[in-house]
Amino acid sequence: MERTNLFLVCLILFIGAQSSILSQSPIFILGSSFVSLVVFMSRGLKVDRFYIFFSLVYFFLSIPYYLIFNYVDTLYVVYFYILLTYAYLTIRILEYDFFKIFHQVVYILAVISLPFFLIQLINFDFAFTVVGVFQNNFSFLEFNNDMFANNFLFSIEADGAMFRNSGFAWEPKGFSNFLILAIIINSVLYDFKINKKIIILVVALLTTFSTVGYIVLFTGFAGFLFINNKIKIYYVITAFIVFLIVVVSENDFIFDKVSNEIYTMRDQADMIYDKRFFESRSLGRFGSLLIDYNDFLQHPVFGYGIQRKDTSKTQLRTQAKYNYTKLVRVNGLSDRLVTFGLVGMLFYIISIYVGFRRYLFYHNKKGAFFILMIFLMIEFATNLLTDPIWMIFLFLFTVKEPTKLIEEGSDE
Repeated sequence: MERTNLFLVCLILFIGAQSSILSQSPIFILGSSFVSLVVFMSRGLKVDRFYIFFSLVYFFLSIPYYLIFNYVDTLYVVYFYILLTYAYLTIRILEYDFFKIFHQVVYILAVISLPFFLIQLINFDFAFTVVGVFQNNFSFLEFNNDMFANNFLFSIEADGAMFRNSGFAWEPKGFSNFLILAIIINSVLYDFKINKKIIILVVALLTTFSTVGYIVLFTGFAGFLFINNKIKIYYVITAFIVFLIVVVSENDFIFDKVSNEIYTMRDQADMIYDKRFFESRSLGRFGSLLIDYNDFLQHPVFGYGIQRKDTSKTQLRTQAKYNYTKLVRVNGLSDRLVTFGLVGMLFYIISIYVGFRRYLFYHNKKGAFFILMIFLMIEFATNLLTDPIWMIFLFLFTVKEPTKLIEEGSDE
């Protein structure tokens, strides 16, 4: 049973890493969801009333969407539901052991990433060649070979991340998202004690040079420590002030990046009027927010519904005005708000809060509000709307009376 659980976590984590052409394949994802379904049924588990009700509401909403827009992306509505079901089945199977297994797997992958990252710093070309050996020699694994290398355990992004640790994910930001979650879990499992695992996880997080990772570490996570009486308020304030001073005076990679996005968000939003053709263009966090906000005002209650962001399909939301350039919205928070409206966002907030409140209560901890804030910060910087591993937390509250399949041993 434990090996099966480990396999399920590795499978959904591999999909969430988005670092291989396989992990992005709908066929592979559908196959993985089928595996969870088989395990779910073989263990005699039953779908609860909530998910039955949720499923009925989900498909019923297609009717008002069709009446309003005269269009529903039916195939994608079904596919998105399969992703949701995959996440639901997986957390029902694993219960709270998901966190312990996830923490252990991410820790091991963080350990593996550090020597790879050191080689990357010493000799980038050599590291890029070694890491990309599989995708360069097997045609079915080819994936942006000139700019991206991956060997399933480690990734290198040549465009803007030559001196940053991408770990097993598609980019440093993605790696930092998983590390943040693992750090939170470690703090819960080890009662906030310093141990070798959290040291490795924090060091790995620092090597990502991720803006959102650093901000979360010094704000949301600091608040999580404070609410559990593991750090005094003056330490939190001092650390935050020092962090701000470093950001403003020394650390250009954070300050310049954030300030540039803020000051240029109007230019980013104005890309919709650019007559030049690009296959795709990123709108940035704040550019995405600006465009999404204008779309949100048109349909604030239920949003526009789920649909493929493909210029060959009917697009209900704002698109490029003069050509078929695909506009990439990287702000997951505003994208979620526009897609599902206030109703969907309320469900997201309540689900995350209640789910983690129960999980923390199970471990005699508190701080669900700060974890919710961390999730919102992560989503502001990363679009995780269709990622099954992050969908899991939407259904965390469905875990009723978890069983402990894995003992929580002390760290050596």
